[in-house]
Amino acid sequence: MFLYSLTEPARVLICMISVFCVGFQTAALVYTVVRSTFRDRKRTAAYISQTAVTAQSLVMLIIVARAQLNAWMFLPAGSEYEVMRYGVFAAVAASCIAVACVSRVYDVLLCAVVSSVSLPYIDLLPYKAAAVIFCAAELLLIARALLLMHVCRRDIKNELSRDSVKLALDELHSGLLFCEPDGNILLVNGRMQRLMQVLCGEVYRNGKKFYERLLSGDVSDRCSSNVIDGKTVFILPDGKVWFFTRCDIYIKNRRYVQLSAADVTEQWMLTNELNAQRAMLQSRGLELKEMISEVRFLCREEEMLRIRSRFHDILGQRLALLFRSLREGEEPDEELIRRFAYDLPEELSGREAVTTAADRLETLCRLMQEIGVALIIDGNLPAKESLAWLGMDIITEAVTNSVRHGLASEVYISLGQSGGNFSMRITDNGIPPKSEPVEGGGLSSIRRKVGLFDGSVRVETKPRFVLSVFIPGGETL
Repeated sequence: MFLYSLTEPARVLICMISVFCVGFQTAALVYTVVRSTFRDRKRTAAYISQTAVTAQSLVMLIIVARAQLNAWMFLPAGSEYEVMRYGVFAAVAASCIAVACVSRVYDVLLCAVVSSVSLPYIDLLPYKAAAVIFCAAELLLIARALLLMHVCRRDIKNELSRDSVKLALDELHSGLLFCEPDGNILLVNGRMQRLMQVLCGEVYRNGKKFYERLLSGDVSDRCSSNVIDGKTVFILPDGKVWFFTRCDIYIKNRRYVQLSAADVTEQWMLTNELNAQRAMLQSRGLELKEMISEVRFLCREEEMLRIRSRFHDILGQRLALLFRSLREGEEPDEELIRRFAYDLPEELSGREAVTTAADRLETLCRLMQEIGVALIIDGNLPAKESLAWLGMDIITEAVTNSVRHGLASEVYISLGQSGGNFSMRITDNGIPPKSEPVEGGGLSSIRRKVGLFDGSVRVETKPRFVLSVFIPGGETL
């Protein structure tokens, strides 16, 4: 055999290469076993061919080791294990041909060619050429083993296997459990197991018993249950909120049970926030309802005051005209009596015509002039309509009281505006009151109206009756 003609270092080198070749081929065989499934004919054929190649590498190692042993023991050279060498080569060649036919990948036939170096014909070649061919064949087998391991690792990483499914389920944030109808667990991920431990203090082996315990509410003291949208949720010590659901699934007419757990912490927080906002809105709604009720009451009160003021003004004017005629001993004007008797109800029940304050003041002057009362006015009403109407109401009330109580024939009205402020001063030539006037509907009404503009009212009785009104910032109100 050619190995006996080599030097000692050359034989040791070839022996080490053979050892590495067997090691790499064995590792490649393990990878093909892990990757292979007997339902896939291609992978099954590759597994069988790799087994044969591993056996071939082992035979080559045995040949080298036997030659090295004989050299050390100074035994005669020979051609050992011829039957085994032919048998293993035949197995490798047959498996490589089978793989090529099944997978339509023909580069595996190179293994059959490489394996032929273990046949006895190699001994007929010059020993140096034989040694080079033998080493090259083993190096090719090592390279093939490395490439095969790389391909197998890639396939194992990318393909869907039981381990990859379990790993993927464990990476889920949700909890998953699959069991048979009697509760026997078939598959459960890590999240569900951790939830079992936190909620119940143990990891259940029966999914049905675990779910029944959840339904009973018998959970750890550190946890609590609550209801969200009619569904029970569980609050863990870390503040997370979990919701469990159960459903039946059918695979090939067989029934299985799926139990899942979902993290609904965000939904729980939003629900609590919505409930708080709903409670706040209900409280605001009650407050708004009370405010509306108060507004309606104030509107009714305002309307009653307006009606009373209108009655007071109209009746006061008519009575003042009538009393003045009677006190002076004159016969009341027939037209005045007719208007008092027939037109008064209509005026009291009707609505006032919409006019300006200046028109109203002109009308009042004309009415007073008809009964011999002169209104002497110094100044003008404010340009702002709301303030002008206030001044007109005050003038009407004051003139009516002057004619009715003081029998005045002249009423002096002074209207002043300076620095943005508005002031009024009303007096008459009538009989001064004997005592301080008792405030009733008329004077109280004036104070109330002026108070709305942050103004003030002052009444003097000596030496004559004087009504003074001051409104700050009148022109800008």
